[in-house]
Amino acid sequence: MRRLWNCADEDKQELQRLVGNYLREMEAQLGRMEVALAAGDCAEMTRWAHRSCGASATFGMVAITIPLYALEHLGRAQTLEGAEIHLAQAWRQLELIRDFFQTQPETKG
Repeated sequence: MRRLWNCADEDKQELQRLVGNYLREMEAQLGRMEVALAAGDCAEMTRWAHRSCGASATFGMVAITIPLYALEHLGRAQTLEGAEIHLAQAWRQLELIRDFFQTQPETKG
């Protein structure tokens, strides 16, 4: 939370905007990974997993980076075997992140 607070220059509205953008973008990017998985597109999986992992790490959302990194690694290895499990874990982590932000006074809208 401290990292996000610093990114927002300790401005509550800016923090709420950053969190909202992060959640929307992560949902969209996980959706793109679902499409890549269904199509067997390793390059797209790598692209979206890498981007999502970087954004999450920047904002201090470390737990979600574990399945995202696994997805990126699979894509780079030109296989998506087992990707369903990692993608499900990433969706679950996003739910937990969303739940966390809903309990924080700084990020409630």
